[in-house]
Amino acid sequence: MADESGFSAVERDRFEQCFKRFMKFTSQGDEMSRTNLNLLLDEINSIDYSSKIVTEEEANALIQFKLCRLIPLHDERLLVKVCQTVFNFTARQQLNLTESTLLAVTEYLVGGAQRCQPWALPMILQALGAVVYENVGLLTKFHDILLSRRGILIPLIEGGATEEEVLRQAVQTLENMTIKVSGQTYMEDRYASLCFDIFMKLLHKIPTTRLESMIQCKVMICTLRGLQNLLAATKIMPSEQLGPLLAGVRTSMFHGISNIPVMVPETLHPTPLSNVEPSSADKTPTSPQKSQAEDNTKGQGNKKSKKRKPKKGKEQDGDQQGQPDHGQGQDDTKLSQAMNGLSVEGQVRGEQAVFRPAWAKISSSESDFSDTEGGQSSRYRSTCAKVRQCALACLHTVIKNTDKKVMFGYWSSFIPDSVTSGNSSQIQTLFTIILKDPSPKCRMGALATLTALLDGTKTFLAAADDSDQSRTAFTAFSTVLGSTVHELHRCLLLALVSENFPLTLTQLIKCLSTLISNVPYQKMRPGLLSRVVKQVRNFLGHRDPNVRVACLTCFGAVSAIQPPLMEVCHIIQPSRTTSLSLSSSTKDLPNPVTAIKTNDPVDSGFSSNQSPESGNLEAGNVSPGLSTPSPGISGTQTPVYADPLLQSQASQTSWLIKLCVKNITPQPRGFGENGEYYTEPLPVRLESLQVLAHLTKGYFPIIRNSLPILRDLTCKCFEDSDGVIRLHTSKLLDELTQALQKDIQALDQSDGAQRLSSTEVHQFWDYILNGPIPKILQRETHNPVKAVTCDCLSNIGADVFNIISDVNFVADAANAILTCMADSSLNVRLKTAWSLANLCDALVRWNACYAVSNLFRNSLLNHGNSPWIKDILITLCSVVTDCKNFKVRINAALALGSPAERCHYGNQDLYLHVWESLIKGLKTAEDITDFAEYRYRDSLNDHICSAILHIILLTTQEDLTTLSDLLTKEDITVYFDRFKNSTKHKELPQAEEQLRKLESDGSLTESEKSVVNILIDLCRIEGNIHAREYIRRLDKLERSIVSDFDVDQQLYNLSYKNLMSELRVCRQLDEE
Repeated sequence: MADESGFSAVERDRFEQCFKRFMKFTSQGDEMSRTNLNLLLDEINSIDYSSKIVTEEEANALIQFKLCRLIPLHDERLLVKVCQTVFNFTARQQLNLTESTLLAVTEYLVGGAQRCQPWALPMILQALGAVVYENVGLLTKFHDILLSRRGILIPLIEGGATEEEVLRQAVQTLENMTIKVSGQTYMEDRYASLCFDIFMKLLHKIPTTRLESMIQCKVMICTLRGLQNLLAATKIMPSEQLGPLLAGVRTSMFHGISNIPVMVPETLHPTPLSNVEPSSADKTPTSPQKSQAEDNTKGQGNKKSKKRKPKKGKEQDGDQQGQPDHGQGQDDTKLSQAMNGLSVEGQVRGEQAVFRPAWAKISSSESDFSDTEGGQSSRYRSTCAKVRQCALACLHTVIKNTDKKVMFGYWSSFIPDSVTSGNSSQIQTLFTIILKDPSPKCRMGALATLTALLDGTKTFLAAADDSDQSRTAFTAFSTVLGSTVHELHRCLLLALVSENFPLTLTQLIKCLSTLISNVPYQKMRPGLLSRVVKQVRNFLGHRDPNVRVACLTCFGAVSAIQPPLMEVCHIIQPSRTTSLSLSSSTKDLPNPVTAIKTNDPVDSGFSSNQSPESGNLEAGNVSPGLSTPSPGISGTQTPVYADPLLQSQASQTSWLIKLCVKNITPQPRGFGENGEYYTEPLPVRLESLQVLAHLTKGYFPIIRNSLPILRDLTCKCFEDSDGVIRLHTSKLLDELTQALQKDIQALDQSDGAQRLSSTEVHQFWDYILNGPIPKILQRETHNPVKAVTCDCLSNIGADVFNIISDVNFVADAANAILTCMADSSLNVRLKTAWSLANLCDALVRWNACYAVSNLFRNSLLNHGNSPWIKDILITLCSVVTDCKNFKVRINAALALGSPAERCHYGNQDLYLHVWESLIKGLKTAEDITDFAEYRYRDSLNDHICSAILHIILLTTQEDLTTLSDLLTKEDITVYFDRFKNSTKHKELPQAEEQLRKLESDGSLTESEKSVVNILIDLCRIEGNIHAREYIRRLDKLERSIVSDFDVDQQLYNLSYKNLMSELRVCRQLDEE
């Protein structure tokens, strides 16, 4: 417990002596006893509590049995010293109080706060705040006295406090009461709502109230944290409060860094993206922040502070490190030039990316600064940074707890939509902080908030379009969105040029990745992605592995863009001669992986004589460092893989594949062959495998000739000792074999594209089946690896066997698959059965399902209680929900609707599983990934509904309770409306009649009656006039958007789902 100097041991001895004297002390009620007690309190409070010197048993005994009993509440001078002792134990020593001690000391402090003089209130509230911290669930008996309007805290906050310090401590205590602890009950909604209202008033009032600067900052910090706690704990977000909350938080985001007079708008209004700032005409501007005047007159203080070394163990104000040099109104081009020499290897010490530091550490942070003028100003700047940091954390929580569609309406308040608004010093957005805030924690917080704002907005940004450059008086919403997308790219790339703090840099590149994942680049002018890749590649060699992982994530996002883009093709495989040429034959390259040496240049296709920042970052200009094959390339074009230029480029090894292979495989430290080898950190290796998987899935024709490299890489990685590496390797192999299968299926197409020959396909599968696959299936202990590997084998497909007539190949495949037929994992056995079906013939699945349906219909076969029935039903359920071939799914639905008796569907769990699978099959039928299956979708819908109808006919009273939760939660009426409109099924009246009989049974519970009524509604034919008419319109509209499928599959699925949603509304109106 003691350090080298023995300091802690000395303090421990002092405390032990005081503790023993305290526990032996008995008060006689005279002046002498009071004097001795006062001396004891002074001595115990004079101890240095910066290190651990008190046990929890000692603290609880001293507080509960001595301090709360010996010192009367009317003796305020001793009461204040008791409060200091309690604060030292709970806040500084971080000791937990027992429940009995907690109740005793809370009652003692509440009593003191109710009767003491105003001068004693700050210390009492400070101790009370430390006691209630993370204990709100254990103090329910005190909620009314602490949190109601007639209690202690609320009246002090709303105007009863005459001293600023009392206000600060009251708000701090209220904030601590809002912290929710896992496993504890939380405050009632009425208290939470009242606290929310109080914090909202403070959020709008405090920034414009004349308070001492540090007090003002600390009250704002507590207010923002209190709001964040309430939002996270209760998910309270009244729609009428969102605008005022965002207005207050937005103002606090710029506290201490803006020369603009502080104004807090009453509310922010959701609007289309525009430059209009929220109206604040009803607010009178206050004087600029005190810090602005101080910052302009502290030159000498800052110079002196530079010479002073930081104290040992203290942080040299990490919020001030890594500050980008962004002056007000500075030209962005000059900024880029000025930052040319900025090194990402700057000597910046890392700090924890913590939005919410421990409460106790904040109160003691002031000791890190000296009392000189420079020290005071540094302390104030640090506290202002904490205000901004808390505001950003609060905004982040608001975004996470608010519907994306609602938040999208407030984008104009936080994101610029043009270069003009982005550069204006009068318009403050998140990029004001990202580009100009001196605190790296604040910049990181702003980037995290922007990432949350962008995440999941793909459907909203789908309307963005900047292809039309004509200027008109009217600016379309799609054009505004397109301009916003360009400005997001421009500002983030500017930040990438200037940022040198590793944690912030990591968050910045992650933000770029999120942006890339949500932008419709096929509608944007080309060049955006090229500039991003050009800038991000400069950090591939960064010393921080987290930065390198973020870079790979960004490349993965680029590689995952769908539909495939020509610009991405030229990024992946640039039109430059690379240093390594690979033949697709393994004869020419025995070991492609080892052919990539460490000293090979990782060529990214960008001109090497260009500096990272030399390109113009303005939106719309193609990066000069990117070699583009022709001026006609557009982001709206899907790659034509038969293009001669692309085919010539595809003969080379992509720089991205080289990079990933180097990251994944061990590399020699030196140039000699006998030197030591090193491997990259696990996250870097995993992310590299994911990048290769994205590349293979979306752009296999571009990297086709690198198949030997990928093949050998998977074999090496399957031998890795880390199970996570093997799992991601199996996923890469799965994507690779799927892409290979599609390539084989297109062999007959005469589009001029180069494809793998049957010999190359044979060589690949022969190598895999005789290499790592058997070892994985026989020895692997990690079931997910086995399951995904079986998926890889299922990708062999009938097409491969059609081009390979080698009997030994079929035998090898069968041996590999049969290895896992007896595996203990059900998932592995299911995947194995699927692979075996593919091995026999792709048509076998169709015939197998059809045969099973005939088997169930054959009344001569006694299969009622056969053990294999369960396995067959589970397999059919898997097929009807997940199979990509709709014809196979149709026959699976036919088979599920064939058993003639209820007992054939097994117990209640299996019966419910069949229902759930059929309902899921209806929903997944809407997500069409292969346009060739579109024509079978309606038939699949009809067959699944027929199967459901058949099961309804067999329903018993015992089944109604089982179906209650499922049918209450899932609404399938819209699917049955289509079914009834397309056919007049003879079983509909029979099912309704059967259900009416069940309904007339007097023994049904209310829950069972509700289920019967739901099923009757499904089977009822009449009363669907409006719905039938709407179905006719739906089919007509659907046919009008089918032509868009090849261009934008996502648009088709989205349009179809919207139409189905409108049909549900129509049906509800019809029923009403």
